[in-house]
Amino acid sequence: MHRKTLTTRRIISLIVRMVLIVLSAEILVMLIFNHFHIETRLSEIQLAIADSLLLLLIAAYPALRWVIRPIIRAAQVSAAHTEMLAAALENAGESVIITDADCIMVHVNKAFEATTGYTFQQAVGRNPNMLQSGIQNSAFYERMWNALNHNGEWKGELWNRRADGSIYPEVLHIRAILDAQHELQYYIGTFSDISERLELEKAARQSQKMEALGTLVGGVAHNFNNILSGIIGKAYLAKKKSTSDAVQRHLDDIHQLGMDGSTLIRQLLSFSQDSTHDIQKIPFTTLLKATLKSLQSSMEEEIQVQTNFPEEELFVFGDAGQLQQSFVNLINNATDTLRNSEDKLIKVTLEERRCSVCPQSEACDSCNGHVVHLCVEDSGCGIHESEMEHIFDPFFTTKDEGTGLGLSMVEGAIKSHGGSIHAESKLNHGTTLTICLPLNNPNADSASHDEYHI
Repeated sequence: MHRKTLTTRRIISLIVRMVLIVLSAEILVMLIFNHFHIETRLSEIQLAIADSLLLLLIAAYPALRWVIRPIIRAAQVSAAHTEMLAAALENAGESVIITDADCIMVHVNKAFEATTGYTFQQAVGRNPNMLQSGIQNSAFYERMWNALNHNGEWKGELWNRRADGSIYPEVLHIRAILDAQHELQYYIGTFSDISERLELEKAARQSQKMEALGTLVGGVAHNFNNILSGIIGKAYLAKKKSTSDAVQRHLDDIHQLGMDGSTLIRQLLSFSQDSTHDIQKIPFTTLLKATLKSLQSSMEEEIQVQTNFPEEELFVFGDAGQLQQSFVNLINNATDTLRNSEDKLIKVTLEERRCSVCPQSEACDSCNGHVVHLCVEDSGCGIHESEMEHIFDPFFTTKDEGTGLGLSMVEGAIKSHGGSIHAESKLNHGTTLTICLPLNNPNADSASHDEYHI
């Protein structure tokens, strides 16, 4: 885009115009003086004054139109352009630092203030090394400055520190700005916080790892299931042939171990999502009540279970067996955490909820506005903060006995139903697991409430 600013060529053009206007006006004055014989009528002083006034009158309009107005317009355009650049710099999405040749900050924009927590007044006049986190060593910065000195720019990723002391990852691009004589004038650095990008990349890698692990587990589980079927079948046939009580007991143990292994295989197949699903409309309230009633019969007497179920039936769409097993895993997980607790309490809450009042709505990708909200809370020992990010990982467990598949299976099942699961825990204060599932037809009639059993 052509900008009407006062470039060197334009300044020369305006000077030439002015000279031509003055020369033309002077020639015209001379012609007027000769025509009216003014030189013979006035003294030298009067003649000089008349010459100047007449020259000014003749040259005024052409000079105003062809020289002064273009200068004013160019100055206005230049000022507007400078103001636009200043506004763009101030409101840029990326953080911007401008330093002088001695690396002292002379300007920072609003994005810099938002990212680092330092205000304009706190930053200007200081060296950008106040942002250093200490993660990069001196060799890193030496390579950076070598690139700047030899190539005039450097781009890379590093960790910096905010005003509050927290650290964050950023991608930084620094350029050295030179004048016409190739002398260094200042540095311009632009950077962006890439915390979110790194989290997405981490989630993508985890998803790929889980997909690969699921494929591997599915294949192993299928083969192992065939072996177990043979073992259980052979044990059954051997029991029919044997009359020895000791042999019968050993065969019973073999059969029970085989059945335990079969249960583990079902969990593995569920984790790998390689099992068939019977999708239907489920009376979720009835399902949970019946399941909890069956589970309570095998719980320790000291464990108290408090429930808060809605009077109306809440329906979800999905696989009843898979959702029931997920609820069983949640209750079993809560029961296991209460073994060494004095206060043994499990709270189960089921309700219909709008996502607008859900504290997890902003962080949840599965919210569709109208959900079934299931909360299982225990008064157990809780989970350490460092372990929270791994509780849904397969084969991760904080218990002495356990496969580490329970919660990973629950997460997979809930996500396959378009829902989400969230965990909150505080050491020595218990754990809360929350499930959200899309509500199916909030105004549905209670069509058929079949009984569900484990």
